Amino acid sequence: MFNRIFAYYYGRTKPIVDQQRCSVTVHYHVINISFHCMAEKIKLNLEYVVNSSPRILFPYLSEPNELAQWFADDVNYAEGIYEFVWDDESFKAKLIHSKENKCVKYKWLEDEPYYFEIEIVLDELTNDVALSITDYVKEDNLEDRKLIWNNSISYLQSVIGA
Repeated sequence: MFNRIFAYYYGRTKPIVDQQRCSVTVHYHVINISFHCMAEKIKLNLEYVVNSSPRILFPYLSEPNELAQWFADDVNYAEGIYEFVWDDESFKAKLIHSKENKCVKYKWLEDEPYYFEIEIVLDELTNDVALSITDYVKEDNLEDRKLIWNNSISYLQSVIGA
């Protein structure tokens, strides 16, 4: 969204607000700006060691049938859009970045500008494989989201036999 918003008047710009958590209405002779920002989410980074190879893991991060085995109750794919279903609630996302056997990044369609990313990290020295998760969550849901990811990765490990 916006980190900084400016009003233009009399040929000059003037900062209105510098933070995303806001509710602002500003009136100038030339322009009227009104907006309301929703609660900002914080970035969550998690890492899990997984006893598997990137080649085995990758389909479980990108293919609907494999995602449905560990990530969501159901996953549907149509016209470039993934539909993730949890407890009969549907959330749509678009796969905006994918690098085979390396990472996937999904952007939520109804939750701009947030996304979640899962990266397969291979330690060059030990050959250990880990999943690095990037997600966004409201601060008051942080512990619940960590628990959800912990459980999901545990399901993934059982599915792939890690």
